[in-house]
Amino acid sequence: PGAIVLDDGAGISIRTAQGAHRRVPPGEMTAKIGAVLMIVLMLPITTVWTLWWVVAALRGRVTGWGGITTRLAPTVAFSLALGAIAAPMLLLQVDDLEVLGRATAAAWSVYGLSLLAPLSIGAAAWLVWRGQAGLPRGVAMLGWLQLFCATVICAYLGYHGWLGLRMWEA
Repeated sequence: PGAIVLDDGAGISIRTAQGAHRRVPPGEMTAKIGAVLMIVLMLPITTVWTLWWVVAALRGRVTGWGGITTRLAPTVAFSLALGAIAAPMLLLQVDDLEVLGRATAAAWSVYGLSLLAPLSIGAAAWLVWRGQAGLPRGVAMLGWLQLFCATVICAYLGYHGWLGLRMWEA
């Protein structure tokens, strides 16, 4: 048969030659759409505030406890998490399977980035936690939101086996 429809009590699923498909519950779909919207909205906010902080730091206006490091650490963690998604996608655009099957510099970069992203979240969280007393409330909140988005991204990548991804062994 071309498709098999199964109802196993947990929901209806369809098995085809292209894979298994299931009806996504409304709560799960809402959570996924919400996470994507939050991450997409965080991109322009992060860009604007990062430019603001860099200019302020160059003018000597970001002083006190934490300074520019505490402000930029969540931005770096968020950027690395986004890079952990983008890098494998870009590498998979290579049509040469021989290149994908070897441990090239690009493949090692994807591997390192996929390990560095979750580690940077921990380091940035420590910096923000330690320095939030000297930060304005909005800056600390933005940092925590960036770290939350980065954590969601890394949790998704980890669930699908993309953290510590060795392209040459996949």
